[in-house]
Amino acid sequence: MKPAAGLSDPVRLALGLGAAVVAIVAISAGLFALGGADPFVAFRAMYRGSFGSWVSFGETLIRFAPVTLIALGLVPSLRIGLFNIGAPGQIGLGALFATLAGFALGGEPPSVSIPVTFVAAAAGGALWALGPGLLRAWFRVNEILSTLVFNFLALYLLQYLLTGPLHGYRSNIAQSDPLPKEAWLPVVIEGTRAHAGLFVVLAAVAALWLVQRSPLGYRLRLFGAGPNLARQAGVSGPLLIVWTMCVGGAAAGIAGWMQVAGVDHRLYDTVADPIGYMGLFAALLGVLHPVGIFFSGLVFAALLRGGESLQIGANVSPEIISALVGLILLLLAARSGRFTRASREA
Repeated sequence: MKPAAGLSDPVRLALGLGAAVVAIVAISAGLFALGGADPFVAFRAMYRGSFGSWVSFGETLIRFAPVTLIALGLVPSLRIGLFNIGAPGQIGLGALFATLAGFALGGEPPSVSIPVTFVAAAAGGALWALGPGLLRAWFRVNEILSTLVFNFLALYLLQYLLTGPLHGYRSNIAQSDPLPKEAWLPVVIEGTRAHAGLFVVLAAVAALWLVQRSPLGYRLRLFGAGPNLARQAGVSGPLLIVWTMCVGGAAAGIAGWMQVAGVDHRLYDTVADPIGYMGLFAALLGVLHPVGIFFSGLVFAALLRGGESLQIGANVSPEIISALVGLILLLLAARSGRFTRASREA
């Protein structure tokens, strides 16, 4: 159903998000019922796990920050019809670069360590997205396939390093030594693990809002509407493709920095779990709008955190959340067909 004529963009956005949340609740209730659980008990357990206390809310926020940041970074590439699904690999490389920078800096004060590890993570993520961007721009290699391949390469690289050169002292699993405490992100809500990376998300929301109203935002929309028309207007398609891919990679790399500097304080080969692909879902659910993505990121963060509470609170396997996310993805894929037109024509 198309939005009613005459409605303002904020109203349309609110109605779209509201409808999406209602659909998610309905699908969730159906899955819980099929699994033999009382949907009301399951929803109560998820709510308590996500928002029932300051600690629970803090755990939701540390999932909200990377998911939302990844989603915001994917908007430029989605605007021109590219589906960058390489966030897991880009998270891994960003986390790796941040870890290496943190170790190299040693005991430098936080005023040095935190900014340097931030920049290193952004560079690592952008570098890992550069390859698929170049392949798409100049050799017409499908970005979905190339970013998937790069995800596996990043995982194997992390596994090699974390069981070899970067393996933690006296550790029995694939992990690094702890980062120096000077590189840790400060906690912003006392008694929780919610960290200062939340301010990066707020800055990214504002930046995307400004970009969408700038000449660059106009070029993105023009290329997304018709690459041939954009070329006639002087827009360089290959450069735009590479730039948007690298922006998404940098955002995912910073999300990896949040994980190692704000949550785990060391590098694991599973650093991208379970947030890796959630950013794409949040971007699509938020209809590529900064405010919409902010709230859709919160929805997915609550699903991730609340799903972890189902086993104890409702005797439901938390894996049911994976099935729920899969169904949501099918709905989003069906709705997002219009974003693929530019990709086919390019």
